[in-house]
Amino acid sequence: MSLPYHSNVSAIVHIGCWKFDFMWFNALMTLAIRLRERYLVYSGYGVTEERRLDGDMQNLRELPHFILTDNVNLRVSSLPGTPAVTRWQPVPHFGMTRPSLILISGEQWALSVDVGPATELMIAFGRALRRISSDGLYLLIRAAHAEIIRVHVTNDDAAELREIRIGLGYLTPGRTDVVISVDPGPKGDPSADWLAISELVIGPRQDIPLLRARAFHDLRVRNEINHFESVYDHKLFDGRKRQIQSATATRLASKNPKATVEPQPDISTMQPLDGEDVFHFAHRMLSHGIRGKAPNFHQRLADLAAHGDLRIASFCAGAAQVEAALIRSTDKPVHLTLVDINQGLLNQAAAAMPEHCTVQTVVQDVNSLSLGAEEFDVAIFVSGVHHVVELEHVWREIQNALRPGGEVWLIGEQVGKNGNRLDSEALTEANRVFRMLPERFRRNALTSEIDWEISNKDCAEATFEGIRSEDIESTLGRHFLPIDVYKRNCFLWRLTNQVYFDNYDLSREEDVQAAKSLVSAELDYFFSGGRPTELHGIYRRNG
Repeated sequence: MSLPYHSNVSAIVHIGCWKFDFMWFNALMTLAIRLRERYLVYSGYGVTEERRLDGDMQNLRELPHFILTDNVNLRVSSLPGTPAVTRWQPVPHFGMTRPSLILISGEQWALSVDVGPATELMIAFGRALRRISSDGLYLLIRAAHAEIIRVHVTNDDAAELREIRIGLGYLTPGRTDVVISVDPGPKGDPSADWLAISELVIGPRQDIPLLRARAFHDLRVRNEINHFESVYDHKLFDGRKRQIQSATATRLASKNPKATVEPQPDISTMQPLDGEDVFHFAHRMLSHGIRGKAPNFHQRLADLAAHGDLRIASFCAGAAQVEAALIRSTDKPVHLTLVDINQGLLNQAAAAMPEHCTVQTVVQDVNSLSLGAEEFDVAIFVSGVHHVVELEHVWREIQNALRPGGEVWLIGEQVGKNGNRLDSEALTEANRVFRMLPERFRRNALTSEIDWEISNKDCAEATFEGIRSEDIESTLGRHFLPIDVYKRNCFLWRLTNQVYFDNYDLSREEDVQAAKSLVSAELDYFFSGGRPTELHGIYRRNG
């Protein structure tokens, strides 16, 4: 559907056999809308709901942008006789755990925001029930008392959310009322016409990704803490310390790997090590196949520690297993600061550090990081940056906190699509390879069912997992210079992670060969120009 931007050019609108000049039609519609709003909000028969949900976020309606979140003020108006509804509900057929805002036919929601030449509105929505009325419903959005879009939502729509972005730069700059309403479909049947709004942000066009990531902050924090209380218990993480020793990839000399990388060596003779699981065996083969080596973080730490007084900060540290392995690379004193939102994991991490390491733990949301000047020699993230919302702020703080010549180390960072998803080409190839596996390798540990294709669920919808993965490299590059950067892994990790990990018994030759088939497919795709998602890199402070 094309979006009806207003302009000074008069358009002709056909309504039945009548033709109206668009400007006159718009004036009539504006009058009707104002009358309806007065009836809804001010008449004795209308109902206005003012709702404030508890939370620590300020009233975002008073800011020059708007972010829909479950603790924002709502001003919802209803027609007489409209049934009461639980305003925030999860919508199961969206495949999401995060609740959506529910509006039903006859309701409208008003908010006030500042607009400027670059302001955009982004909304993600869909029917809140699996079946609504036979004629569907209309979602209407008005700004400055003029309709800017009308969308017909029907039972024929896909169950997934629809997403629309609308430019508001044509409006008069300043404070503007935006009204979102739900009306019955063309036959006027309002029964079961429930609309779910999963996301709504209004702000400068360039800030839309950041504003989307800021939504539902408190909910995401709770889920993040609960998730990481248990995730490290999985035996996949038993071999995590080996990752930084064996992780290898191709140097980022070109956007097209096949232009710069030699043909991969043969992996057919490789065998699993004693006690090695399918995830680490597959990635060791991947390292061998790509040839290149990731930065040697162990040696680099030992070299830096040899100069004395090495001060390291690890952010989003969690249990800090990799950091502990790194610090054992030297017997020289190391001063380590661990930052995370989970006190339990920090306590666990501190207890596991070697004796020559002094540890300070800081319970803090890294998004609100506040550091002193020139405190550290090295800042480390181990698979942590893709959990950060305020990337721009974090990089500025770390740049200021590093001593001259200080470095940022990214170890096993996810830099693919947001939400730890695969791009469409990688997903297609991964599913092609996946479907060739015997059924026993496709059993899903979460559902116990045999999968036909891998899930590409947005992991960021209710947590910070991959919340701004797509922005990591571009924002980092504004503050730090790449020294040694490698990338790999287009889709292999999705076929050998916790979901399918337990399907493999590497004491069986059939299972070993199945793992090799996955790695061979990954290498073929990578060398044909596939987009890698895993980054290992060393960056130096710029300035």
